[in-house]
Amino acid sequence: MTSDDDERIYPKPALLNQSMPVPKHISAPTLAQVIIERIRAGATLEETKEYYRFAREIEADEAAKIATADFVAMQAKLPAIPKLGEIDIGGKKVQRYMRWEDINRLMKPVLTQYNYALNFHFVEETEISITMTGILKHKSGYIEQTTRKLPLDKSGSKNLVQSYGSTQSYAQRYIAIALLNLVAEGEDTDATSEYVSAEQIAELDAEIKRLERTREGFCEWQKIEHIQDLPLARFEPALRFLKGLKHAPTNP
Repeated sequence: MTSDDDERIYPKPALLNQSMPVPKHISAPTLAQVIIERIRAGATLEETKEYYRFAREIEADEAAKIATADFVAMQAKLPAIPKLGEIDIGGKKVQRYMRWEDINRLMKPVLTQYNYALNFHFVEETEISITMTGILKHKSGYIEQTTRKLPLDKSGSKNLVQSYGSTQSYAQRYIAIALLNLVAEGEDTDATSEYVSAEQIAELDAEIKRLERTREGFCEWQKIEHIQDLPLARFEPALRFLKGLKHAPTNP
């Protein structure tokens, strides 16, 4: 038997290291384990903190990349939401809108499939408004969030509890649409799209309240009988105008 045969049967240490991969069942060390080992090796507190900050930045960057890839793939799978909700806006006209229960029912399976979850937190509740934050979480640890403050819905004969429930439902709907880029079924051809939607009315109401004005004054300014009669084409210019005001003008 030659020396070459000997090495094949019982390789030298150097060859052994090169030819034997790390077993798959041995996982990479966690960040906490690495930190502990660095401390044991004599790293100072400042060096350890700097290493931890740097490692967390790398983790966050990787999490964002993974979440973005899943979000892009998910967009093609999110269904259009049917407008099954109805609001009587007078003049024999009905405003249709996406109900929260339909949005939740249709989006949740897709969110789960792509490692996402959506939840909501109340930031503030008063007798005139609700402030809510929607948090879109990915399994990787990446988080996207947005916050909306909406006036309390006191339309019709709602009591205080019903007003809170209605406003909460609207806030969840509005936030989910913003975070997930949801669209309504038949949105491009919906016959009711010539007038402002319930969501757009709420945006106008929020600005009117901020300026301490009234719906009546807004309608007089726009020369319409009810705010629901505002043509869709005039919504964006009107909203931009209101948002640009720092003090309530004489008109509207």
